[in-house]
Amino acid sequence: MFDGFDSQSKFFTDSNGLEMQERKLNYNPNFEWSKDEERISGNFYPVDSAIAMIDTTKLRQITIMNDRAQAGSAA
Repeated sequence: MFDGFDSQSKFFTDSNGLEMQERKLNYNPNFEWSKDEERISGNFYPVDSAIAMIDTTKLRQITIMNDRAQAGSAA
């Protein structure tokens, strides 16, 4: 959270060039997180064209668009 922006640990990435996929920090339905694991690498996802965070309480959104495939995460 920065400058009063509350993303509720959710962000969206466009990993297939067609639609935005919802992502959650420190969450994977196929893997149980433990407190001792390094969580940084598990929170990076492919970004083909955009990554976005939405603050539903204040109805605002930030979207970053890129010109080549990269990886991205949000906090």
